[in-house]
Amino acid sequence: MNKYKQMNINSIDSFFSSEELFLIECLFRENKSDFDIEDIDEKKLLTFAQRNGLSQILYKNICSKKLSASAQQILKKKYLFNLGKNASYQLIAAELIKKLSEKNIQVIFLKGISLISEIYKDIGLRPMSDIDIMTTLSDFYVACKTIVPNVDKINFNDKTGHHFPCFNYYGFNIELHRTLFPTDVKYQIPLDEIWQETKKNDEFNALTICPLHKIIYLLLHIYYTYRQGGLRLLWFYDIKTLLNYYGDAITPENVEFTVKKWKIYKPVRKMLVFFTLIIPKNRLSIVLTKKEIKEAKKMINMLRYSDSMKLEYSYGIAWERFFYTKGLKNKWIFLKNKINSKQKFSLKRLYHLILNTVRLLWRKTGK
Repeated sequence: MNKYKQMNINSIDSFFSSEELFLIECLFRENKSDFDIEDIDEKKLLTFAQRNGLSQILYKNICSKKLSASAQQILKKKYLFNLGKNASYQLIAAELIKKLSEKNIQVIFLKGISLISEIYKDIGLRPMSDIDIMTTLSDFYVACKTIVPNVDKINFNDKTGHHFPCFNYYGFNIELHRTLFPTDVKYQIPLDEIWQETKKNDEFNALTICPLHKIIYLLLHIYYTYRQGGLRLLWFYDIKTLLNYYGDAITPENVEFTVKKWKIYKPVRKMLVFFTLIIPKNRLSIVLTKKEIKEAKKMINMLRYSDSMKLEYSYGIAWERFFYTKGLKNKWIFLKNKINSKQKFSLKRLYHLILNTVRLLWRKTGK
């Protein structure tokens, strides 16, 4: 029996497979001890690492040297491919910033592009699927017309949405944000405070969210993605990397004070529960309740099959947005947009709306 199965039954570690726990020990807990990997299924390990966006990071970790030559080669290919792709992403980001700066439009880097250009020492480590940038509300439509091809032909009828529909720019996906989250979700981060505390990005003519706000934003973003049925260990590795990079600039006291001030303590704590289980002794560790540990077990299961979103979960967000949309007219527009397909009434979408709402309620009642 290998060491990963020799866990106390009350430990959350017992709910991870040997391959999953190997990855967590190496990348999150930085356990550099000699591992007995005889019982590790390399195919399962590589699949789990890829699903969670950690293949490139595993390749650069000393623990990968314990794997077979063929497994190391697979990881190397993923790293090199990602390195080239991210270099291209940075070139595209620089071109976008140049176009917008010519119009005197300030831009904040968000998520992946912010992390690889500021936090990760090696831009090949973190996979990206798009470039996320945000302008002020007043500059948003000018920015759209400046960089979005055929802007007048793209339908943008989601008045509470937080970004322009994802568009392709020289083969790369771009998300141009006007807010951090849809304006009709329950938990929000005040944009005025975000803009007031921005820092200069040294490499680009752009701005970045300050360290404290950045880690809170990422935690809340993970929460809402989780609510939609998506979860990846990579996002928690981002949190770990941020804490290591910024050091004492991020304290548990400041995080707690700020999330309580912004009234987002509950969702942020939910994500810190899982982060504490992955890295028990981290700077933002919290004392867990039995109920929270039970919820964390569901999150572990989600790591195994989730890439980004699962429909029966995402409808919970849809109904939350419907509830917090102000005004009956706006509620009707929101609902109509969810039912309509390409501006035409769709029985198929109505069917899925009803079906997934029933699934949501079924899951909520614990059936």
